[in-house]
Amino acid sequence: MQKKTTKPPVKAKKKSPPAKKKGEKFSLKRLIMGEEKPDLTELEAGSTTILDILSPTAIDTKSRDYIVVDGIFHAYLYVTGYGYSTTVGSCWLAPLVEAGEGGDFRPFPIKYELCEIILCRVNERLRDIGLTVMDGPFFSIMPFGRTGYHSLTSVTFTPHKTSRGIVPRFPCMEGTDCGGRLGNCNTCARRPESAWEYMAALARKYVREEYRFAYERSLFSMKPVLKASEIDDSRPTVLKFSTRRPAFLSVLSGKINTVYDLDEFLDEK
Repeated sequence: MQKKTTKPPVKAKKKSPPAKKKGEKFSLKRLIMGEEKPDLTELEAGSTTILDILSPTAIDTKSRDYIVVDGIFHAYLYVTGYGYSTTVGSCWLAPLVEAGEGGDFRPFPIKYELCEIILCRVNERLRDIGLTVMDGPFFSIMPFGRTGYHSLTSVTFTPHKTSRGIVPRFPCMEGTDCGGRLGNCNTCARRPESAWEYMAALARKYVREEYRFAYERSLFSMKPVLKASEIDDSRPTVLKFSTRRPAFLSVLSGKINTVYDLDEFLDEK
């Protein structure tokens, strides 16, 4: 009878790490992304590398208000340094941070008119009287607060220059102290020449000679006007909610007497 013999178990040999080739240099790419596997790509293996983080799989830029990166919506608010104050108080960004999603912070579609208001000396017959022609060649001569002067304005000659940018920019600003932001046109050497002769000639067509007025000085001011008002010269009070919770309301009033519509609007909301 043949005896069975058992062989002693063979111990598994440990694989030694691959020896570093002579002259092989340190590679940051190999450290971050791992060793290259030519027979199996990283995409096929399902691994995530640093390139997957830096380069998203899909970017949607069809909307003018936001972009979509891998299914996440991104929106940004850019405030230019010129035309606005460069100093802010504490927590000035709190309304934007707490605004949540869906905020509409687009500016009103407006244009800017550089306008001249002429201050006039008037005689006793005109001192306590204000005149306005509202049909045809519109002009107005009205008491100007408690200054003792009357203001003379005209739809045709009061606006001197127009800017349609987000902030007012005019050719006269180049090479002056205005720089990137609009300065005080009343003290600027490049301010427009007065349209007094044209306004006075227009007003005297409709005002009797006994109501006398004379030029004193000019005031220049910036007037924002809705682009939609170019058709009918309307001056409405426009209100727009950018967000509801918290409430972020933008108001643009063309005339001070139309701002009273705001009370009724807020009561309804």
